[in-house]
Amino acid sequence: MDEQENLKPKGGFFGIIITQMTVTLIILLSVITVKYFFKNTYPSLKEWYSVNICAETDINEVLENEV
Repeated sequence: MDEQENLKPKGGFFGIIITQMTVTLIILLSVITVKYFFKNTYPSLKEWYSVNICAETDINEVLENEV
């Protein structure tokens, strides 16, 4: 019984780290695959990323709707 209790993880921290590493690896592999195998698609995805993901948000834009 004591051996089985020692095999159980002692917290969720290790699981969180593994999940983050897995998601990061999937994103990196996806970007590399698109960049090297779908060369015509990559520039449009890069532009979409620049416009939608890297866009700076002004705090006034967010608070303006709540007041």
